[in-house]
Amino acid sequence: HDRSRVEIFCYSLSPDDGTTFRQKVASDAEHFIDLSSIQCNGKAADRIFADGIHILVNMNGYTKGARNEIFALRPAPIQAMWLGYPGTSGASFMDYIITDKQTSPAELAPQYSEQLAYMPNTFFIG
Repeated sequence: HDRSRVEIFCYSLSPDDGTTFRQKVASDAEHFIDLSSIQCNGKAADRIFADGIHILVNMNGYTKGARNEIFALRPAPIQAMWLGYPGTSGASFMDYIITDKQTSPAELAPQYSEQLAYMPNTFFIG
């Protein structure tokens, strides 16, 4: 990405597990903030809001360790689901789901609470 135009913040919801993957994300991110020690969802949302985040992406969905209550507090004006859960959140506080046409066909869009934001080939990049 163009660092002169986009600033990336990564928020961790789980404590450091010592894996190489986490160390890579932490070292490669412009800002890596561990929210696992902030048990109060309101305080965690306040931190995200204070960072001035414009687009907040939920990579957990309804998987283990997810803290969707933070997203319910709307710490960012635009909030999107991606990766952790490929179906709709059913939540009014999620604006978009980053997906693809195979996972979320356009004819099923009315069944999603989010707007569908399509990746060109697959939503599962990495």
